[in-house]
Amino acid sequence: MQKRPCWRGLWLSLAVAAAAVITARLMGWCGSSAGFRLFIPEELSRYRGGPGDPGLYLALLGRVYDVSSGRRHYEPGAHYSSFAGRDASRAFVTGDYSEAGLVDDVTNLSFSEILTLQNWLSFYEKNYVFVVLGLMGVLDEYSTVPAHSVG
Repeated sequence: MQKRPCWRGLWLSLAVAAAAVITARLMGWCGSSAGFRLFIPEELSRYRGGPGDPGLYLALLGRVYDVSSGRRHYEPGAHYSSFAGRDASRAFVTGDYSEAGLVDDVTNLSFSEILTLQNWLSFYEKNYVFVVLGLMGVLDEYSTVPAHSVG
């Protein structure tokens, strides 16, 4: 009895790959519109929206967003100004706005807190301009694209 190739598995694999490519294009993760520039935290810190700053950015899970359209929320002195110019992912779910809490470290968060971060990510994707793929150092940890392969 000769074994026949499993065509169902092949077609399923091709369908999954096609869905991944379509999703990546729709989300702007690849193609000509994707930004492959990486910020280092020190560079991102210049984007706090103050006089002479090049812009008003924040990062969430390593993804950088231009929040200039929400300037009244993020500019210096505003309620959420501590999020500007950094990746403070942990503070989005803990509410710890101290320097110790305004960090990108999301290890040891509960499943519920991770889901809350996903909701915040969806909010920023819908309401603000996605700037770049990520922050150097954060990208390796949270992205499907390793930082060392981004050029």
